[in-house]
Parts: sequence; C-alpha cells; structure tokens
Amino acid sequence: MVSYRLKQEFLLVFFIAMIVMIVFSIISYDVNNFMGYTGYVVNNAEKQPYPNVPVQIKKIDVGQGEDSWILSNENKLYNWNPFKRTFLFKRDHVLDFAVGLDGTIVYIDKHNNVHIRDSNKAWHIIYTSEYYEILSISLCDYKTIFLVDGYDDLIKGVYNSERDEYNWDLPVQGSFKQASCASHDYSLWVIYSEYVYLYINESKKILRAEFRFEYIKALSEQHAIGIDLEKRLWEYSNGTWTWIRSNIKSASINYGDEIYYVDNNNEIYKPKN
Repeated sequence: MVSYRLKQEFLLVFFIAMIVMIVFSIISYDVNNFMGYTGYVVNNAEKQPYPNVPVQIKKIDVGQGEDSWILSNENKLYNWNPFKRTFLFKRDHVLDFAVGLDGTIVYIDKHNNVHIRDSNKAWHIIYTSEYYEILSISLCDYKTIFLVDGYDDLIKGVYNSERDEYNWDLPVQGSFKQASCASHDYSLWVIYSEYVYLYINESKKILRAEFRFEYIKALSEQHAIGIDLEKRLWEYSNGTWTWIRSNIKSASINYGDEIYYVDNNNEIYKPKN
C-alpha cells in the first residue's frame, strides 16, 4: 500500500515537473522570438538614405528615384546629388515647394511669386500675387498646379500649351490649409479646417479622417500619407489609416510608394518594405 502511494506521488511529481518544463520552454521560445522580432524591427525597419544632412530641415519632398529635395529653416532649397552624395543648394527665399511625378519643381518665393523649373532646368515665374500671400503649393505634374492663399482660398492653374502659359481659375473660397494633387489619378486631397478631405467640387468633399492634420501628400484617391497635429506620421490605404512614426518634422512619399520622413533629430529615414 505504501509502495503504491509512493509510486503515485512520484508520478504526480514527475508530471508536474514535465508541465513546468514544457511551460518554461514555451515561454522561453516566445520571449526569444519576440526579442528577435523586435530586434528585426529596430535594426531593419528603416534606413538613412541621406546621411550628413548639412542644414536643419523644414520640409522634404521626393519625386522619382533619388530625386529628393529639402527646404531648410533658412528658406533655402536643396536637391540631392547622387554623384556627390550630398544636397546641393538651388534656390533662396523659398517659402514652400513641391515635386511632381514628371520631375517638375515649383516653389513660392518671399514676394509671393510662383516659380517653375522647365526641362532645361531653367526657372520661370508663372504666377504673381500682389495683394495677398501664397501659403502652400502642390502639383500633379507641370500641367496642373494648386495654391492656397492667405485668405485660405484654393487656386487652380492649368497649363495652356497653345499660349505656353498657365490659366488660373478664380479662387474657391473656404477654409483651405493645404492641397495635395494625387499624381496617379489626379484626385485632389485637401486639409480643410484642419481635417482631411477628398475634394470633389465646391459643394462636395468626402471626409478622410476624423482627427486633425497639418500636412498631407496623396498618390491616389486611396493612398496618401499625413502628419497630424501631434507630429505623428500616418499612411492611408483603402480606407484605413496606419500609424508609421511619431515625432516627425516632415514627410513625403515618392511615386514608387516609398515613404521618406525627417525626425526631430533632423535625420532622414526611409522605412524598408
């Protein structure tokens, strides 16, 4: 009887020990895999395509490939040179700028003139405002440009090939803060009263987010990025906003869907796919 009881106790202790070992192994496996995954995210999720940036960055915008531009806090515009592996100074007194799918560059100067760079890399003034400020600029390509003025109105410019000039529509009045023309389908996103909308016309706007943004850049009706008022970077895709990173100064997305952003340490990063 005693021998039978001892055998039962031994088996019970054995089974408990086995269960403890199995649980410990599972926990160890999960912890190791979690740490490995976390390490992968930290070490491989993003890279610095442009080290040793020579200025404090206010804004970044990118076109195709390595066609990247930055605006400094001193309102100087720089373009990345892939051969010299540095940003080269291009223009001064720049208040805002934008890069198009076709390589077109447009910017606003301190006198509220809008400049465009042609295929020969020469600059031309295409719009002048004598009575009000021009606050922001966007373009699909050289054919279509959008401005937001100091009255928070939206202005559209369309290239007239016969006259080789831009025709500018009368301003659409409202509470526009920024516009972004999507190069893939020519849809128009706007920040209106700090909320993001897909703009259809003066009487129709489709709300895209219920929290407030300070910057957006769109590629299509269903794809865009934005920075909210808390300096958090988000990506919108087919109805869903996904958080990318916090503490962001500026961000852009190129026409290969690659996101570039500038953090509070003035470093430019590009998340890996």
